[in-house]
Amino acid sequence: MGGSYSDLNTFFFTFAIILLFSGWTLYYACPFICRRHGARRFNEGRFMVASACFKRALFFSPRDSSLWFCYALALRRSSRLDASVEALQRAVALKPDECQFYYECADTLCALGRYTTALDVLHRVELTRRPTVELVLTRAAIELEARRFRDVERDCQWLVRHGGDLLSAQAYCILGIMKILTGRTEEGEFDLDVSYLLDPQSSITRAYCAAILYHRGMNRQTVRLCDAIIKTDPRCAIAYYYRGVANRRIGACQESERDLAKSQHIIAESQNDDACRKDRFFVRALERIEQAILGLSDSVS
Repeated sequence: MGGSYSDLNTFFFTFAIILLFSGWTLYYACPFICRRHGARRFNEGRFMVASACFKRALFFSPRDSSLWFCYALALRRSSRLDASVEALQRAVALKPDECQFYYECADTLCALGRYTTALDVLHRVELTRRPTVELVLTRAAIELEARRFRDVERDCQWLVRHGGDLLSAQAYCILGIMKILTGRTEEGEFDLDVSYLLDPQSSITRAYCAAILYHRGMNRQTVRLCDAIIKTDPRCAIAYYYRGVANRRIGACQESERDLAKSQHIIAESQNDDACRKDRFFVRALERIEQAILGLSDSVS
């Protein structure tokens, strides 16, 4: 009788140990499982489900800054921008030396129209480290959206000094089109000439030249130039845009609608690229500048 009682105790003790071990294993594995499931749903475009998965993972790992970052991305894609900003602020608090968190936070604040707060966020990065190309490009894009043209000029001049020929060409392009659209035509054309000399093969440079033709009323020439650009670079959203608005002026309404839709599709598609790419803030900054210029073009035309 005593032997069977001892065996029963041993069985329950072993069962308790296995249960405890399984519980701890499940506790530590659950964040990984939820995170992996969230990443899969994010890549599938199911952002609401992804945000729920990341939130569940945060219950187990509330001090994981990268998990807060993933959660913020999913919230933003679900159009829950205020909640995304709060999640990014948590990520920044946990890892204040990670620049990507600041860039994403500034970008989300821009989407809310809070440009001054977005620039303050970027200023916090400058207090701790030297300016980078990504930082200055992101700031220039925000300033352009906020119509702070003097600040855009300052940042473009910094890019000219520190960015190399290719980035200098981009900076001169931005300056040129901005000056033309704000009435400083001769200065703008000079900057675009410099941009072309630095990088004569760039589709962006040629697209900005198409913008000059369009704003001078030379619509058929604009269409022909944009046709040539799109043949060599079928992903140039700004070329589709100017071909679209030029076609609208000459009465080709169907072609115009198709080109304008294509322009918006390229921009939207590029924003849905893999969220883990290291250069995504550099690419997004250029896209924001392109969108800001398109918005400025609309307001002028």
